[in-house]
Amino acid sequence: MSQKVIDFGNLLLGQVVTKSIKIENTSKIPVKVMLTGIDPEKKQFKISATEFVVKQFEEQTIDITFCSEEQSKFEYTFAIE
Repeated sequence: MSQKVIDFGNLLLGQVVTKSIKIENTSKIPVKVMLTGIDPEKKQFKISATEFVVKQFEEQTIDITFCSEEQSKFEYTFAIE
């Protein structure tokens, strides 16, 4: 994975920001990837893909988009299996 923490920084209300992470498969066989721990109640975050296959020696980009209509500090944690 290209990074373990994504910091969206301080944003204006309603501002939409998308950041990307890359999942790389360095093995000789395809790998099935599932993102777990995704909370549907946290509507401020949208993740482009939650389950996919990364072919051998290839990578997959996941886009994570954040937008909030309320002022607060947000934290979102998910796992990659």
